[in-house]
Amino acid sequence: MSDLTIQNPAFKSFAIATGVLGLKMVATNLSVVTLRVISNNFGYAEDRVLFPTVLNAITGGNYSKWTKKEEKPNKQPSELIPRLNAASNNDAGSIPIFLLLSLTWIIVAKPSEETATKVLGAFVGARFVHVFAFVTRIQPFRVASYLTGLGATGYVVAGILKAVL
Repeated sequence: MSDLTIQNPAFKSFAIATGVLGLKMVATNLSVVTLRVISNNFGYAEDRVLFPTVLNAITGGNYSKWTKKEEKPNKQPSELIPRLNAASNNDAGSIPIFLLLSLTWIIVAKPSEETATKVLGAFVGARFVHVFAFVTRIQPFRVASYLTGLGATGYVVAGILKAVL
């Protein structure tokens, strides 16, 4: 059986985890964009000019009806915008390396379906809890979810090293 097909249950778990984490990252970024549009608080001046034009094209001119012509950019952005941006940056630092390590782990260590599902599932669950706890400021869940993800990553690294050394 080839290691990199969905006939391999561990790889199938990896593929599912990759898809779910990818959707989560996209959803987090779309949340930031949506909040910026709703609050008329764009990160850069060129976005402030472009977005109404694009949204009017998409909505048939309805975006201009929803906003006042003289409406100035919101000087106080929603507190969610920087928190979601920070969560997105955190994901960008954690998820790709975990997925790369996990793929290597599946190839070299050949974990069982049960082990792969538990480790990958723990990481995926931890990332969802982490972004929720980050945005809502709930401790100790943020730290606990971070440590859970770190533990899953450590387990994968240990499995790789054990298999190759």
